[in-house]
Amino acid sequence: MKKSKKALSLLLASVGSLSLFATSVVAAACDNTNKKPEEPKKPEEPKKEEPKKEDPKQDPKDKPKEEPKKDEPKKEKPKKEDPKQDPKDKPKEEPKKSPEERLLELNSLKKEITKKRAEFEKTIKNGISKELTKKILEDVKEEFKKAEDALKEIGNKFHFRSLKDGFEKLVSELKKLENILQEKRLLELNDLKKEIAKKQEEIKKTIKADNNIDKEEAKKALPKIKEELKKAEDALKEIGNKFHFRSLKDGFEKLVSDLKELEKKAEEASK
Repeated sequence: MKKSKKALSLLLASVGSLSLFATSVVAAACDNTNKKPEEPKKPEEPKKEEPKKEDPKQDPKDKPKEEPKKDEPKKEKPKKEDPKQDPKDKPKEEPKKSPEERLLELNSLKKEITKKRAEFEKTIKNGISKELTKKILEDVKEEFKKAEDALKEIGNKFHFRSLKDGFEKLVSELKKLENILQEKRLLELNDLKKEIAKKQEEIKKTIKADNNIDKEEAKKALPKIKEELKKAEDALKEIGNKFHFRSLKDGFEKLVSDLKELEKKAEEASK
């Protein structure tokens, strides 16, 4: 009896569980029928990239032609006039002189040169110092050039023919005076050369120009050496390439060289 009761209870339990299962299945089916079927999702369309708007290429022919640049005329800056100089003060060109006016001027020049030539002649006859010979020689050369230039201007011009002989005579006389003075100056320079050479030898003996130069004597001798050296250098400058002084050139060049060597020794000894 007990066994039959137990079996019955088991049967009832299994039936209950089956009914519960069936109920849940039915309920689930009802829920599914009430729900609307989900619409399938549409696939996303790829985003279309908008093409970039390109500017239409401009035909070179359609390009507006550039107007050629016009060269602007350069503006010339007005010349600044010197404020200090008044236009009225500008030297006016001298009007051309008439032959008669120029004739009078040349005649005055001839008289002036004639007067100076007479003075030169008188001075030379009375005797002139060494210092004056050189100066008068330069003055004579200056007047000689004036007379020569006047002769060139006169040439064969008819209206100046009365002056031609006078200027030719002046040129001849001034040339003679120049030769006299050059000869005198040549003798003076030769004497100067001998004088400098003598003093040079005396200085050499005084300072004993060897390896044992006296310091004090060297100091005393130095100014004398410089003085004689300057005389020799000045004489060389005067001689230059003048033909009539060429015989003296070598002698003075040797003196300058010897004096410079002596000067160097004296300077070293006086330190």
